[in-house]
Amino acid sequence: MHVLFYMALVLWPVVPPAAPDLEAAAEYSRRHGGRAFVVIEGDTVRIERRQNNARDTFNQTIFSGTKSFGCALAALAVGDGRMALDERVSETFSDLATRETSAAITPRDLLTQTSGMKGGGTSTRGDHYQWIRTHARLLAGTPPGARFTYGAAHWDLFAAFAHEKLGEDPIAYLERRLLQPLGITPVFWKADDVGQRFLAFGLVTTPRAWARYGMLLRDGGMVDGRRLLPADGVADCWRGTTANPAYGFGLWLNRPMPKAIKGSYGFPTTLRGLIANGQDAAILPGGPDDLAMAAGSADTRLYIIPSRDMVIVRFGSKDDPTFSDAALLRLILLPGAAAQ
Repeated sequence: MHVLFYMALVLWPVVPPAAPDLEAAAEYSRRHGGRAFVVIEGDTVRIERRQNNARDTFNQTIFSGTKSFGCALAALAVGDGRMALDERVSETFSDLATRETSAAITPRDLLTQTSGMKGGGTSTRGDHYQWIRTHARLLAGTPPGARFTYGAAHWDLFAAFAHEKLGEDPIAYLERRLLQPLGITPVFWKADDVGQRFLAFGLVTTPRAWARYGMLLRDGGMVDGRRLLPADGVADCWRGTTANPAYGFGLWLNRPMPKAIKGSYGFPTTLRGLIANGQDAAILPGGPDDLAMAAGSADTRLYIIPSRDMVIVRFGSKDDPTFSDAALLRLILLPGAAAQ
C-alpha cells in the first residue's frame, strides 16, 4: 500500500505555477486611466508601457508618492548620526513642549503618521516650516502613537525638524546623498514661497527614476554593489505601528489594517480600495507579506516586493473609482487566483 502511495506521488502531474500576466496587467492599468506602467524583475524590465515613446522625458507629479522619500531621508540622517528616531522633537522646537500631546512627538511618530496631529493641517503659502512649528502643538489633539491620521502636517514637521538637525535643506541633503548617486534628477519639486520643497507631495519625476528608488529599497539599500542606505534604516520603512500595522515610513504595507483607518480624518480617496477589516492584508489578500506601496493621487503607485525581486510603477491620469490595487497586482503576483 505504501509503495502504491509513493508511486502515485511520483506520477502525480506537477502543475507549474501560473506565470504573471503582465500584458493583462498593463491593459488593466490603461483601461483605468493609466499613463505609464513598468514592471522590473531583478535588473530586467519585464514590461514597459507609456503614452508616448520618450522614456526619459515622460514625467508627471507623483503626488503623495513623494512621502516615500521620507524613509530614505530618515535612514540617512540616522545613519549619519544627525538624529534619532525616538528623540523628542520638542527638544529641538521648544514651543511644542508647552502642550503635553505635542511634547512627546518623535520623528518615528511623524514618519508613521501617528503623531497625534490632524494630518491635513499644513500651509502651501509662505514659509511652511515656520507655519508647522507655530501650529503643531495646536494640531496635536491626542498623544503620539494612539491613532493614525493621514496628511501633510506630519511630513512638514519632520522636514522642518530635519532642517534643524542637518543644518541644511533636507531635500538638498537627500539629493546629494542619495538621488545623485542613484542617477535621479528631479524634473521639478513643488516648493513654498521661500523655496523650501515639500516632502509630503510635489515631486515630478519619470517612471524609471521612481523605479530606481524602489529597487534601492527592495535591495535593502544596495545598488550596483554599493551601500547607499543603512540596512536597518531600510528595515524601518517596513515597520508598522500598533495604531496602523499597514503603514511604515511613507509606505503602505500588506498587513491587516484596523477598520477605523479608512474613516479617519484626511484618508485619501485614491486608497479607497484598501481593505480595512482588521483581518485581511490591506493591499492584496493572499499576496506577499513584504509587499509595500507608495501611493499618490491619480492612482499613482510604486509597488515594492523584495521576496519577488520586483518593483512596479504605475502613473495614472486621474483617480478612477473602479481602479483596484488588488485587481492589478493579482494579475502579476497571484495569476492563478486571477484566473479563477
